[in-house]
Amino acid sequence: LGDHVCIVGGLPTSLLLTGTPAEVEEYVKKLLEDVKEPGGFILSSGVDIPPDSKPGDLRAAIDAVKKYGRY
Repeated sequence: LGDHVCIVGGLPTSLLLTGTPAEVEEYVKKLLEDVKEPGGFILSSGVDIPPDSKPGDLRAAIDAVKKYGRY
């Protein structure tokens, strides 16, 4: 879709509720390897961030984007 459309999503809310920080990092790393090029992807939870999400999992997702998502 190039420079015409952005796609938002990709982070399952279930992972934020049940996953470990290492699982979240690995998921985000793999996802970004698959979709970040040529651009236009915004990582977000599928619908919202559940209030019961683990803070460590959210931090892992943010850190993974900083580590693997830069262009």
